[in-house]
Amino acid sequence: MKKNIFCYFLLFIIMFSYSFFSSAGVKGYSVVFFDLSNEKKGKEVFLKTLHSSRELSSILSKTCWENRTGDYIRRAYINEIPEGINSTELTKIISGDKIAIKKIQSILLNYRDDDILQGFDGMYIYNEINGYAYVFGFPKYGKNIITAKVNLQQKEIDIKNMDLLFCNASATFDSYFGP
Repeated sequence: MKKNIFCYFLLFIIMFSYSFFSSAGVKGYSVVFFDLSNEKKGKEVFLKTLHSSRELSSILSKTCWENRTGDYIRRAYINEIPEGINSTELTKIISGDKIAIKKIQSILLNYRDDDILQGFDGMYIYNEINGYAYVFGFPKYGKNIITAKVNLQQKEIDIKNMDLLFCNASATFDSYFGP
């Protein structure tokens, strides 16, 4: 009888350890994505970038993601934008409005639902201005908004370039990232 209890206990420990360590090293960002562009192509570009295989990524992009604290984008809210986040407030953020920055950071930090238990790590704000696609990486803490851009002169947006763009903009999430 004691042998059986010990065997069950040992089996439980092994199973628990396996499930605990099976996700070790896997750490992705939880973000909000908002498209400020007039044509609203950003959402489509973002989804294509998220769903593209890492094998399609360029060497620069792979190197960039390897240098991020978060390995990838784990969860992105694209259609379900938290209440209080809107184009007016985000335009103010890009202009450096301190009140808007604090307001949106508070929303990102304090948001909770079944999937987001500790708030968002940050936000991507997409816009197209004068033939360029801009991605603004906006963190849940701090003032460091990172802007990355790519030329849109070609008819088809290169997913490799966009993946690198989102990775570069993610650098601002690293300071306070905790998976």
